[in-house]
Amino acid sequence: MPKREKAIQTSRCLMEQLTPAPEHALQVCRISLMLFDQLYEALRLPVSARELLEMAARMHDIGQSVDFAKHHKHARDIILKTRFPGVSAEERAMIACIARYHRKKHPAAHHKVFKNLGSREQQIVRALAGILRIADGLDRSQSSCTESVRVKMHVDSVTVEVSQKWANDVDIWGANRKRALLEELLRLPIEIKAVSGT
Repeated sequence: MPKREKAIQTSRCLMEQLTPAPEHALQVCRISLMLFDQLYEALRLPVSARELLEMAARMHDIGQSVDFAKHHKHARDIILKTRFPGVSAEERAMIACIARYHRKKHPAAHHKVFKNLGSREQQIVRALAGILRIADGLDRSQSSCTESVRVKMHVDSVTVEVSQKWANDVDIWGANRKRALLEELLRLPIEIKAVSGT
């Protein structure tokens, strides 16, 4: 059982109460964790960061309960005002930032909340946000079409092979348009493509 089970349950409750499409949030969370399990070593992430990603992924769209246009920032603010049992103030700020950076601008040193994190914590946020962005793109159609992902690390590139329930170019396009942050961190180009027969 995860160390932060009560905190994870709190994130589930917020997702169910505030997310317009909880099935999308669950799908994004599932894909995020599949990507994390295959990338955490390359990104030099601690295994414990997986739970932060899980909570952020579940809650990434809760800001839509306030406003769509800036829902990424509203998600950050809602998370910051919520108590998560077993989660420190710094970890809560990290979760808030990961959710905030699932869309729009990449993390920057002068950004609210992010600027108060330590350098190692900022590095973790960048990496987890990079994963979350691609996972969110892989359910752009909100149809839960993605079944699994397989990451292949090459000397000069990274390939993410996506197994889909049916051919869905929208999700592949959605993921490719959000790959830049993870490419910056890996210092490698990423190709995200659908594969058949898997």
